[in-house]
Amino acid sequence: MRADERASLATRARKDKALTPERARRSGPTMAGSTRRPRRPTRAELFVAGERRWGRRDNFAVERAERELVDAGQSRDRCAEGVAAARERVDKEREAVSRWADATKEASDERDRLTSAVGDLDGALNATRAQRIASAALDPRSELWRMLGPPPGTRGGVAAWCGIAERVDAWTDGKPTTKSNPLDCIVGHSHPILGSRRTSASGAAETWDRLVALLNHADDVVRTASGLDPLARSADPLEDRERWQLAVKAADQALAAERPVPAVDRSCGRSLGM
Repeated sequence: MRADERASLATRARKDKALTPERARRSGPTMAGSTRRPRRPTRAELFVAGERRWGRRDNFAVERAERELVDAGQSRDRCAEGVAAARERVDKEREAVSRWADATKEASDERDRLTSAVGDLDGALNATRAQRIASAALDPRSELWRMLGPPPGTRGGVAAWCGIAERVDAWTDGKPTTKSNPLDCIVGHSHPILGSRRTSASGAAETWDRLVALLNHADDVVRTASGLDPLARSADPLEDRERWQLAVKAADQALAAERPVPAVDRSCGRSLGM
């Protein structure tokens, strides 16, 4: 109940108490055996009666409530400060996003030009790869000679040599530079020729694994291919361009067939009476 309501009820109660003797004189003595019901106390009288029986004020509870009120106010102030700081951060982030969007829009033409240039470079590398591999097979100063050894004199051997070199060259043309995202590679997975094992591009990790396995037994692949096609090689390796990957595949299959198959030990079955 509000303070103004309590004051109003208390005033009415005092007025009713002052008028009670006057009402008693007007009504006269009550007849014996009268059936008239006794007057019920008014709301104001009940309030005053309740105030009289309220008892002593609980100072400890009041002080505790006041402390809790102060703590709640301080907590509210801290929350308000946190909200203000969060709003300030949001405004800064929105401003940064807006600047980024503006810069991206301004650089869109240059970005499209560079993307087109990269596509042209990739196309040129793919178009000239076979010619570059054939030239390297005839140049003892080529890095491929140090990596794979000198090409053999057989048609099958030089075809396998060029096929391996072609796969390695295709990988290194797309190999990330040292400025690439370090998350693009797996720590501890690196090759002196192929570089780091890439994982971001689709199928890059599997391609890297196959190339590493191929380079690990490149000598066996070239030697086996020479045995499968021992004819003398052409003066220009590019004349046998269609044989390059076929020679690698045939030699790899032949090597896989030569690998011994682990024997199955059936002694356990016989010992169990099977």
